[in-house]
Amino acid sequence: MKKVLFLLFVMCSFCALAQDYSQFCSTNTARKTLSGNLASLSGFNSLTRNIIESSIQNSIKKETGSKFDVKINNFYGTNIVNGEFKSLKATSKKYDYNGIHLSNIELETICPYNHINYENERLYFLENMILKIKADLTKEDLTKTLKAEKIDSKLAYILDKSYHLGAYLPLITSKKPISLNIKIDKYNKAKLKIDKISFIDKKINLSGYIIIPKSK
Repeated sequence: MKKVLFLLFVMCSFCALAQDYSQFCSTNTARKTLSGNLASLSGFNSLTRNIIESSIQNSIKKETGSKFDVKINNFYGTNIVNGEFKSLKATSKKYDYNGIHLSNIELETICPYNHINYENERLYFLENMILKIKADLTKEDLTKTLKAEKIDSKLAYILDKSYHLGAYLPLITSKKPISLNIKIDKYNKAKLKIDKISFIDKKINLSGYIIIPKSK
């Protein structure tokens, strides 16, 4: 029992209470124009949104090999052409990339204004983008991830102990999130902040935020 309590104490020192990452959001807003309204009425709005969703999906698959379903909630016709949108949600049943294996991933923007640009086969972030992330780590995912030996050693230790001591671990929270550097693509890097780890139905549930800095 002492060993269990000691391990819980160690793990608690690495996890975190939820923090407010909205402070990194842009204060800009989309402008409503006559041409934008006309584009929305003509159906141009939906067509352009579908093209951009497809471009983002293809970019993610090209970089990671993982298939994501991407949905955008946009402002007006011309705004989506410029890469401005209200929100983005991306989901995937399986993510296997660079030694990391996850299941049931949900990513959703938290900022009310987002702005990206895709040109010359490169994705630019014209404002900071903050994504809330939820994901599961099954026993199979954990085994593959630990075998790959590419995961941060501190996180590997926490996940391994979280799984094997799940019965004693309803939820771990403390003062500092687990912070990891991740790669969006070969041009864009981000910070992954994991602030909650819980064990439910023989799976580790991870939640936190991805902070993608402005790149142009």
